[in-house]
Amino acid sequence: MQETHEAKEAAKEYMVKVLQAYKVLSDDIQRQDYDAFGKIPGEAFDSASFTAQEIFEYFHQQSPILSKTHQLESLSVLQRILNFRGNRLFLLQVYDDSCKSCRWFASTWEGLTQSSLVEGVVVEMFRIDAYSTEGPQLLDALGISYKGEIGIYAIIDGKKWAMPHLKTVVSSRSGRNAFTSLLDFVMSFFYDKYIEINSLKVENNNTQDILEWLQEERGSADAVRVLLPPLTVESIALTLSYKYEGVAVVRSVSREALIDFVENHCEQTVEMRGRDGEVIPKPEFIVVSLQQLARVTDMTSKSIGESKVVMNCSRINVGVSATLSYRKADSFLSDALPPRHPGMANVKYVTGMSLYELCRRHCLLWLRESCVKPPSDTWKSALQGNYKPFSVGYLCLDSEAGLREALATPTPDTLVAIVDGNEYNLHFLLAEPEPSQIARALSNLLSEEQESTPLRLKTPLSLLMTSQSFHLSYMQYFYINSRWIYSLIYPFFSNSYPFLVMFIMHKLLNRFNLLGNNNSSNSNSTNSNGGATAFNTSSATANNGGNRDGSATNSRANKKEVSPFTAADLEAAKDAKGFLLLFFQNGKEEMPALPPITEDSRFTVRLVSPTDPRWDSWLSEQRPQGEETSTGEGSSTEAKEPTVVAIRQGKMKATVKPPNAAMDSWLCDLLDGTITATAPLP
Repeated sequence: MQETHEAKEAAKEYMVKVLQAYKVLSDDIQRQDYDAFGKIPGEAFDSASFTAQEIFEYFHQQSPILSKTHQLESLSVLQRILNFRGNRLFLLQVYDDSCKSCRWFASTWEGLTQSSLVEGVVVEMFRIDAYSTEGPQLLDALGISYKGEIGIYAIIDGKKWAMPHLKTVVSSRSGRNAFTSLLDFVMSFFYDKYIEINSLKVENNNTQDILEWLQEERGSADAVRVLLPPLTVESIALTLSYKYEGVAVVRSVSREALIDFVENHCEQTVEMRGRDGEVIPKPEFIVVSLQQLARVTDMTSKSIGESKVVMNCSRINVGVSATLSYRKADSFLSDALPPRHPGMANVKYVTGMSLYELCRRHCLLWLRESCVKPPSDTWKSALQGNYKPFSVGYLCLDSEAGLREALATPTPDTLVAIVDGNEYNLHFLLAEPEPSQIARALSNLLSEEQESTPLRLKTPLSLLMTSQSFHLSYMQYFYINSRWIYSLIYPFFSNSYPFLVMFIMHKLLNRFNLLGNNNSSNSNSTNSNGGATAFNTSSATANNGGNRDGSATNSRANKKEVSPFTAADLEAAKDAKGFLLLFFQNGKEEMPALPPITEDSRFTVRLVSPTDPRWDSWLSEQRPQGEETSTGEGSSTEAKEPTVVAIRQGKMKATVKPPNAAMDSWLCDLLDGTITATAPLP
């Protein structure tokens, strides 16, 4: 079959590559360049055959780890985070682009950004590039030492908390475990609030419990009460509770009880229809009570004479959605809330917590002496002007005692500007409350065309304002610390745990003899120390007219005693089973150690004198020819091994152990039938 033109051309190209490779491998310099750069010198770079990640690695670079979260690059921003006091958690990730664990953890980090806690700015996420220009300064300010591995930290009220079990999670390379551990670490700080949200107990879906809660007297901190059923996104209630703390109280109850309250008591329908008019099954909803419910009263109808219960659901708003997201719930609640102070509906009220968000960059603050009365139309129009990039808000000095002492305001109502989030410098605007004059003054601050002498504070403005610390009970505080301590000892415990279990099991097995080898162990230990399980040969020695030394007898008192052979043993063997072992040993000679198998109940051991005339002639007949002579010649130079005879009880047949056979092997062969007793007894 002839080759086509395309096949010939492909063969030529292949041969060119082979020759080129041979040329490179034959030249030391070219081979070194190929190992270093991954290409043949002089070859053109083909970018189409590489991915973007491979191109970065080809040029010895790393692609940056991208993220939706903020990059912390300023010491001033970090200082504001450390100065913050309130119910907000700052989550920090320390990383670098060349860190493999950081690159692997990136997807887990980005997954947390979808949480409603992050969307509601209850949790704010930052990243610090350890190898950036400002990275070392930021890490020094936090007291963190970076060792080339990812670090996750939470900052609450200026205190730093490290994520426990982070190394274990990263080493497991399980994305699911990583996200669960990160979420558990964050949620551990909000456990107390979570318990508070679920503290309203409704037994048997009884709406009376809900009514009693809505009829309780309310203060300024709980003037608005919010009810939510268990939602698809459970953290929505938690986020709303933190965001509107001091204004509204959020509780979660069962869906059945809340629907019964809305539909049967308030006579409102919880229904949601789609675009085509179809009814959506099980829509999600939120109930907002703007004032205390009055007690239910009974009214009597004179015309009919029947009593009628009047249902009171005054100022109860119900919002329904197919899927209630945090954004929808927040919008519904914020629209339903009345203004904090009269006449200030469209102006942001600034507290110790909201100051951080409002003055993230530039802000304009109206310092009001008192917020009891509504402002004049002049001030309202001035504050509603467009002063971008400045955010506008107001605060009440009558509720900020610490701030009043630090500020000596020239007039009861003063405008103050903060530039670049610097809470130490306050720029007072002495202009009249005219939008044009205010805009001109703010523009001059940014352009620095006009010199301004700000008021320098020794304490940042956020710390001068009244604020509540992060709500953390003592129980929760100790729980978080215990998890951190456990994360330190867990690696050591996990590595030593198998050895500890093996040690304990070994001790228990030996203690209760569960393996059944204690006797064997004792015998082996005795043999290793040079001792042997000896027979008490005092009786045999007495039969042969010999006497043992007293000290030798005492030293063997704790060893097993072997009885001497008598005629009664043969009579008993006729009806018994097993083997009768006869050891022919002189009483003056030391008995060698017996193997542990002789402890078996199928063996009966007896000691016989070799000079017994009944057995002497029989043993001579059983020995192979020439054995006696050789044994006698060597008896003077080495210890003579005793002769052992095994009698099969019941059959009354015997066999003699060969002199070169191992004792334990020979006895095992007797038990399994490899060796049979065939010689008749004398």
